[in-house]
Amino acid sequence: MQNIKKGNNQVDGNTEFQFKAGDLNLKSTLHESGSLVISGKKATYRGDGTINGVPGYKFTLVAIDGNYNSGTAPDQFRIKIWGPNGVVYDNGLGADENSEVSTVLAGGSIVIHEVKKKGSAKDVTTEKTHSTMFSDAAQDPILFNVVAYPNPSINYFTLSVETGSTENVQVLLYDSTGRLLKVIDKKVGETIQFGEDLPRGTYIAKITQGVESKTINVMKR
Repeated sequence: MQNIKKGNNQVDGNTEFQFKAGDLNLKSTLHESGSLVISGKKATYRGDGTINGVPGYKFTLVAIDGNYNSGTAPDQFRIKIWGPNGVVYDNGLGADENSEVSTVLAGGSIVIHEVKKKGSAKDVTTEKTHSTMFSDAAQDPILFNVVAYPNPSINYFTLSVETGSTENVQVLLYDSTGRLLKVIDKKVGETIQFGEDLPRGTYIAKITQGVESKTINVMKR
C-alpha cells in the first residue's frame, strides 16, 4: 500500500506488482527519494525492487486518478520495470513515458487530493487505498498481447502471451536480413523460450495465434 503524505514528495509503504501471465512478481525495496511528481490526475514515482526475490531491478510507476475533478473514468496505472539486461516489463510498451497509456487498476483506488493552503497555493497529494498491489489482471480483456523479457538479453528470451483464445501459438524467428531461423509451436500456457543458441544481434519475432499476430524486435547481447 502506498501512502503519500500531503505536501511531501516522498512515498511511504511498499509497491507490489504481479504480472500473472508471465509469473513476474515485483516488490519494492525502496522508493527513490524525492522522485514523486504530481500533475493533475497523474502521480509518478520511481524505485528499486526485486523480481521473484531477485534484486537489481528498477521501476517507474504512474498512477492516474479516474475520479479526479469529478471524473468518472476508472483508476489506471502504468509500470515500467528494467534491470541490468534492459526492460523486463512495460504495460505501455512502445509508448512515450509521458503518455497516458495505462492499465485499469485491479482493486482498491487511487485518490489525488487538492488542498488550498495559505495564499491560495495548492498542496496536491495522492494516496492509494484499500489495495496492497498493482496487477494487470483486472484490465479490460486483451485479445492478443505479447511481452518479451528480458530484452535485451545475454542468454535467452521468454515470451509471455496474453490471449483469450485457446488456439496454439506459433513463433517465427528471423534475423535482421529477414532470413527465417526457427519455427516454434506451443500450446496456450506453455513457456516460450528461445535465443540461447543465437549470436549477438537483433532479431525479429512474429507471434501468431489464429488470425491475430504481433511482431517484436529482440536484441541478444
